[in-house]
Amino acid sequence: MNLILVLYLNIGIIMSQNLFFSEYAEGSSNNKYLEIYNGSLETINLNYYQLVNCRNDCDSWEHSHQFNENTTLNKTDVWVICAVSANDVIQAECNQTIANTSIFNGNDVWAIQVINSGGLLDIIGVIGDAPSSGWDVAGTSDATKDHTLVRKESVQSGNIDWTSSAGTNSTNSEWIVLDTDDFTNLGSHTCNACGENVSTCEDSSACNFGNEGECTYLLENKCDCDGNELDECDICGGPGAIYECGCSELNEGSCDCNFNVLDCLDICGGNAILDNCGTCDNDNTNDCTEDCAGIWGGNATIDECGVCNGPGAMYDCGCDGLTEGTCDCDGNELDACGDCAGNILDSANCNLELIGIQPQNYKMINAYPNPFNSNIFISLQNMENTIVKFDIIDLNGHIISRIYSGYLSSHNAHTFLWDGTENNSGIYFARISQNKNILTHKIVLLK
Repeated sequence: MNLILVLYLNIGIIMSQNLFFSEYAEGSSNNKYLEIYNGSLETINLNYYQLVNCRNDCDSWEHSHQFNENTTLNKTDVWVICAVSANDVIQAECNQTIANTSIFNGNDVWAIQVINSGGLLDIIGVIGDAPSSGWDVAGTSDATKDHTLVRKESVQSGNIDWTSSAGTNSTNSEWIVLDTDDFTNLGSHTCNACGENVSTCEDSSACNFGNEGECTYLLENKCDCDGNELDECDICGGPGAIYECGCSELNEGSCDCNFNVLDCLDICGGNAILDNCGTCDNDNTNDCTEDCAGIWGGNATIDECGVCNGPGAMYDCGCDGLTEGTCDCDGNELDACGDCAGNILDSANCNLELIGIQPQNYKMINAYPNPFNSNIFISLQNMENTIVKFDIIDLNGHIISRIYSGYLSSHNAHTFLWDGTENNSGIYFARISQNKNILTHKIVLLK
């Protein structure tokens, strides 16, 4: 009796070499499935087999998925396993679902395994060697991610050598690579090498009458082959409501008795339209034009010299002679307030009323301690409102540190601190300047 059982299992395994993956889809969201094809001449009991998978570069089969109990697969027929939350197109052809937590990404390996022996019949991917996104197939990069793969009609059995199965181009690969969410081949498979003849649907009531393949029919409670349902006015795919004006009076294309239509937000009678950006914009205020600086909705313009956001005038020296970064022919630059040849370095001082103020009424009243070891306090007496630059310079005239740049109020003593800890011992100068008026005071750093 044991011998008979062993022989029976071995015969089943031999005959099942024609059980292989005929389609694979790693689509958007949960639109993912595996299609298994029986290319043998006999009905196969799928309970002798299971699907195994390995996720995230694992080196052993982590998960197994058995077929539904007492599942048999007729010759030239397919069995589709899909995610629970796959879309209606997939669900219409799906024979068995798996939990969303078990769905796969493009770099996860799947295989058909014989339960009794642990042997593999077919595989997609390479166990223990997962790429970052997906495997290349038929010369298409990352083809197992965001694509649908369909087995060629010439393939009559599985292949556990994924490298040869995937191939390097469309000629030597066993697969045809389709775009993401292309499910047009789902639910049937053609295998010419398996002895299957391409048939044509001859049932005039079928959705695919006159086309190749098995006949497909309307889904339950659907009114057309696109999966639409009748609304309350018996309109296939209609708005789905009874209106005061009556179903027969509803104007074609309208969503209510006032002949309103749906706007781009699907609001009946709404005024939302697609703006210049192609976005459904309820207030229609989006400005999708670019200014010369490449900013959407920006206000930068090209001046008369062809400079984006430039000063905006032709100069005596000519546009070509204007030095990059300058705002006039004298080589002046824009200050922090945007004034050509201005002297404001801090934009916080841009709104101050300083027109007509004479800047030369200031004096340095103290620097202490002097000499100093690390820190020195420097006081400035300012007689009128003005804007100054306060710098520490070395004997070579180089600016060592900018202490202050900006507005100083009148009739006040202003004290500033300079930390010379990071500087070498020596003689320095505290320099206060406004335009051409300069006042210096020698200070000595001793360490």
